[in-house]
Amino acid sequence: MGLEVFSDAAEFLERAGSYLHRDEAANNLVLSAAAALVQSPLAEAPFFAAYGSGREPAAAAVWIPGHKAVLSDGPAEAGRAFASEVAKRVPSVPNALPGALAPPVTGDAFAAACADSLGARPKAGLEQFIMKLDLRTPFPRPSPPDGRLRRAWLEDEALLRSWAQAMAAELKLNEAPRETAEITRRSIESRRLFVWDDGGPAAMFGHGGNTLHGARVHSVYVPPAKRRRGYASAGVWRLSELLRQAGKSFACLFADRRNEGSIRLYERLGYEVIGELNETRF
Repeated sequence: MGLEVFSDAAEFLERAGSYLHRDEAANNLVLSAAAALVQSPLAEAPFFAAYGSGREPAAAAVWIPGHKAVLSDGPAEAGRAFASEVAKRVPSVPNALPGALAPPVTGDAFAAACADSLGARPKAGLEQFIMKLDLRTPFPRPSPPDGRLRRAWLEDEALLRSWAQAMAAELKLNEAPRETAEITRRSIESRRLFVWDDGGPAAMFGHGGNTLHGARVHSVYVPPAKRRRGYASAGVWRLSELLRQAGKSFACLFADRRNEGSIRLYERLGYEVIGELNETRF
């Protein structure tokens, strides 16, 4: 099939959805981004692509101008093919391609090809494990601390915005404060941001990235003064349980490869590493 390019999210999912759903958790970013664009098309012309050497796709990608390209796992040839196609669109849009999120093979090939064709200067960003929890079977419940998980209120916005900015700084994310603030507000308004409340907010948790059978846990943050009290374990467990009650068969999350403590915490809850997702910045 070679490289196939789509401007319509629904057409892209019709062509590549079967391939992507074979490893739904690992492909959460590509699947959820495309699904969101089916529901709410953007004014910016998005780019969708599928690549394969036979009749079926072996890799897929989504890119919205002004945002990082998101690639699935696949052969290096796919990363180079995606970069070649993106390069045709980048010159007409200033600051259109700030980077990429992808597994190592496709991501490295994409970055190298962008360096050749666009003069981009790739820099390694955050390296993460993709972790998955099977919600169809019982998973370990930690000893709960005082307090409870509740949905975030608009009254929490200023505090949670500051926590989100602190988390971005800790992870060295290349994210503007305005973008962080907008994401925080949208997450509260969509009822997908939570706090562990122990006489007041003590930790933050979020979920999103909904796909056919799963969802992604994200925005897990405990401020330094509140750490080592069990809030992170309890919040991630409770949010995972809420996803199970909502009918999801799995939950996934991305864990900073440098943070061994977080990785062990997720493993104690039943999450398992299933892949890698690396950030490249241009």
